[in-house]
Amino acid sequence: VAVFYDRSDTGTFSPTTGIDASCKFFGGGLVSTAEDMVRFGLALVNGRLVNEASLAQMLSVHSKGGGNYPPYGYGFIPGDGLTTTFGVPAEDFVPNWWHGGNGRGGYSVLIIYPERRAAAAIVTNVRATGRLVRATPPIVPPGALAPVAGSANPLPQALILTAIVIGFATTALFLVVLLAARGLTGTDHVDGREQPK
Repeated sequence: VAVFYDRSDTGTFSPTTGIDASCKFFGGGLVSTAEDMVRFGLALVNGRLVNEASLAQMLSVHSKGGGNYPPYGYGFIPGDGLTTTFGVPAEDFVPNWWHGGNGRGGYSVLIIYPERRAAAAIVTNVRATGRLVRATPPIVPPGALAPVAGSANPLPQALILTAIVIGFATTALFLVVLLAARGLTGTDHVDGREQPK
């Protein structure tokens, strides 16, 4: 069984603790292999998943990005930034689009080369460091009383999502009760009686 590692900014490795990958839905995580990711990328660039027009729309910048966020297409990031992220010399650069995922103890990236109809994938059991790290998940290691330092705080997101869900559910319930009352009484007046004309 593979061991998951974190790598510090100084390049030292340490085993990652507190990983529970049983539910990755909120992070968009999927269980996959590098081979399957490449199969997916090849099916995408060879027109087996979407037609050429849809692929062109996916691989157009729709969000300019800014700050810590890169420009973005539909599901992919233009590969120009890979020259600095991975140290690719400009003369070796081949136009590409990519998307990666990073978590405690692991990193994966899918890169597609539409002009060459090629794909590449990297899957590791070491969390990336430097530019690729956005935040540390709030996982409490065994024996600890709090998450590791620098963890992302999930509370604001949880509260916002809960408020959205409760607001939607309350609105839906109100509409159902309103329609049922109208259907049973034949009127939408609160007291159930029509106003005299």
